[in-house]
Amino acid sequence: MQAKLTRLFTDCTAALLAALATMLAISNFAGAGLVQPHDPLFALSLRTLFWIVGGGSVAVMCGAIFLRSARFKLLLILWFTANLLVYGIVARWQGGHNLRGYLGSVAHTFDLSALLVNQLTCLLFVFLFIASAALLLWNWLAKPEAVPLKTICAHCGGHIAFSASNLGQKIPCPHCHKEITLRKSDRLKMTCFFCQEHIEFPPHAIGEKIPCPHCKMGITLKEPA
Repeated sequence: MQAKLTRLFTDCTAALLAALATMLAISNFAGAGLVQPHDPLFALSLRTLFWIVGGGSVAVMCGAIFLRSARFKLLLILWFTANLLVYGIVARWQGGHNLRGYLGSVAHTFDLSALLVNQLTCLLFVFLFIASAALLLWNWLAKPEAVPLKTICAHCGGHIAFSASNLGQKIPCPHCHKEITLRKSDRLKMTCFFCQEHIEFPPHAIGEKIPCPHCKMGITLKEPA
């Protein structure tokens, strides 16, 4: 469940960040001839700031898509959104009391109100920050998923995966439906005398006579030389 929610969240985040980067790029091109204010923190032009945020969004989007570790994906999203939220708070403290004015070019480009753009942007980053932090905490607190044990049916050679809690239980083989006892398997191997194909079987099956799973001829399972 946790893995599925994490995958859904990172996929949605990638899509949202792609949309954000596209929106900022379009706004920069549309407002290329306009005089824009500088941000109150680094004194950068808003066009430069938008390119930086848009580039960061693309980088995090790629990480959310291509990184293998779900934990690294969540850490990357959390780091990116935390930086943007801290920037917004410090920018307000430094004199940018109304950030709506800094998003005016975006609002004008897409014919939206500056208040709406400001609210949607804040909601986006707050949501990504809280969700990534919550999923990271869940990932850290969750017990690791049990690795299933595997064995081989002594009758048909079929592979069977089972939980460690079922070790020692007798069940019908899901392949040939004959009764077997679930045991840890070291997977011994031998070659069929008739067809020369390889056969895998658990150590406890040594001495049993079975039909070869390949040629169906009766053979006796022997310990490999």
